Amino acid sequence: MTVPWKVARNARKLKTRTIAKLKQATPVREPLQRSTTHCTGKRLDERIGSKAANVESILIQIVGEVSHQECTNCLQNDGPWAKCVR
Repeated sequence: MTVPWKVARNARKLKTRTIAKLKQATPVREPLQRSTTHCTGKRLDERIGSKAANVESILIQIVGEVSHQECTNCLQNDGPWAKCVR
């Protein structure tokens, strides 16, 4: 899986161990945004690319396991993602 966001890298090296680990995992789903989040295309790319934590977040959505019990943030409809993934 490629990680196209510059914020995720220091030159050719990935910035965090989490990003490096998630990059090696097998993608299992497309990230699904909440219906209240209206970022697509370039705007979504800019939002994800603004912080390394956002890159980690989308990678977890792509490779993580859907939680059977939602976390507090998901229960409050907080955050951009439609599914609680860990």
